Amino acid sequence: MDNSIDAVMKNTEVAKRSPLCPNPFKRSQPIAEHGFSALIRIRQGSHEGTVLFDTGMSRSGILHNLDALAGC
Repeated sequence: MDNSIDAVMKNTEVAKRSPLCPNPFKRSQPIAEHGFSALIRIRQGSHEGTVLFDTGMSRSGILHNLDALAGC
């Protein structure tokens, strides 16, 4: 999480943005708060894994954002 959010920001070489949902007004939108989070994808040979590292300020922020971004 960051303390600001720009849902229409384009991808860059170092950051890939989550796609907008087909109708973003019918879903909860991600919230912003102080902290840092990173989705880390790990590959070794044919094995893959994903780790979510989060240092947000609230206990519910990351769970809300996971729900808001799921299924888009």
